[in-house]
Parts: sequence; structure tokens; C-alpha cells
Amino acid sequence: MSYDVIEKEIKTLPEQCYGELSDFIAYLKLKVKFADFTAKHNSYTEAISKWRTNSADLMNNKEDAEFMQHAFEQQREAEVYKPKEIW
Repeated sequence: MSYDVIEKEIKTLPEQCYGELSDFIAYLKLKVKFADFTAKHNSYTEAISKWRTNSADLMNNKEDAEFMQHAFEQQREAEVYKPKEIW
């Protein structure tokens, strides 16, 4: 269907249908946009994947693997709780 035919058909519709037609067109545009989004690779996902691949050698030796295992833990998490007397 050509653009001219669609334009003529729209002009024959009552004005009450314009809002609904506008919503439908917006829906179609969003559907196309989201289809493009899901079809493409996300650059963030690709960057994370590359980082994981490129940093995999950090786990190949014992010292680095041990460090990475606990690198983000806080010292307080390892402390044993000891109740203190306030008075």
C-alpha cells in the first residue's frame, strides 16, 4: 500500500479516530525501536564480556585468584563480634 493510498484512507476517517490512529502509529514505531534494540548486541554487554575474557588470566595463578576472591570484602566482615560493656 502506497503512502498516497494510506493518506486518502486516513482522510476519510472521522476525527474521533485520529487519536486512536495516532496511538497505533506510536505503538508501531516503538515496536520497531524495541525490535532493533533486542536484535543488536548491547555495547555494555560486549564490554563486560571482553573484560571477563581479557581478565581471565588473573585467576590462573594461586596468589591472584586468592586476592580476587577477597578483594572487595571489608575487614569488619571477618571480625568476630564481641559484645562490649558500655558502663
